Amino acid sequence: CTGAIGGLDHLRALRRGDSSCQVEIETRKLPRTLEQPWMSATQLSELRTATEPVLLMEDTVSEVTKAFPRATNVAAAVALAVEDWETTRARVIADASASTTRHIIKASSALGDCRFELFNAPSAARPRTSAVTGWAALRAIDDYAFRNGYAATEDFRFG
Repeated sequence: CTGAIGGLDHLRALRRGDSSCQVEIETRKLPRTLEQPWMSATQLSELRTATEPVLLMEDTVSEVTKAFPRATNVAAAVALAVEDWETTRARVIADASASTTRHIIKASSALGDCRFELFNAPSAARPRTSAVTGWAALRAIDDYAFRNGYAATEDFRFG
């Protein structure tokens, strides 16, 4: 399931054709969706009152997903696509003015360069999740059902 991201097939192809392909992702979200239990009271206060974007972390996807486990699933999907958690770079930015969750994915390789920019509305029920994610899951079920001889999601039954 692609969740809140597109372009994974392109990233996979770039990495497959050039193992030195450099990949990075920047994620911008509302500050309240990025609060973490490990943050100090001072950090939380600064995060909650910031009027400008705040860079919370910049590191490998491996480290960023450990620090922000519920807010960096798109970074994890990018790392899985290119099979590289240790050199794929990630930035997490809290942005009080964000009206959507924004992901900017860049890749540079001998085969070419790309940049994907996604603006996803947050889910009303779960603001840490993009509203499109549920639809992506249904699309994945439809694809699975089609490959296995079912007509559509309505005909597919789990178990």
